Amino acid sequence: MKLTSAARRATCTKENAPVKSPALAIKDKTAVMGILERGGRVRTSVVPNIKKKALQAEVRKHVEAGSALYTDALQSYNGLNEFEHQVIDHAVAYVDGKIHTNGLENFWSLLKRGINGTYVAWNRSTCSVISMNRRIGTTIAR
Repeated sequence: MKLTSAARRATCTKENAPVKSPALAIKDKTAVMGILERGGRVRTSVVPNIKKKALQAEVRKHVEAGSALYTDALQSYNGLNEFEHQVIDHAVAYVDGKIHTNGLENFWSLLKRGINGTYVAWNRSTCSVISMNRRIGTTIAR
């Protein structure tokens, strides 16, 4: 069925536009944080949310003060002053010299590929935090 231009405009109103806020987009998803040591290991953990307090606590727990820290432009990372913190805004660029998150993005891509080939679906209703940590660990070990 072909829509008229008026019908197309009616279906693209602000009221039914997709949600663009990261906080709202993960409402029914489990937040998993990853920290990559360049040339080294990846640490992953399930976090309660993507708010400043939760994410910064994980960073401070696993990263030594004074270390170089490269993050995306999520506002929750603002205030990590004890690190040499530099930000890459993916709306502007993905790489600016050594400032990028590509290594961790690659890790997530490989992890998702491994999980999608093994598990049919996983979300809060079907997985506890413990089983999610186990699934991530099992996939990483492969």
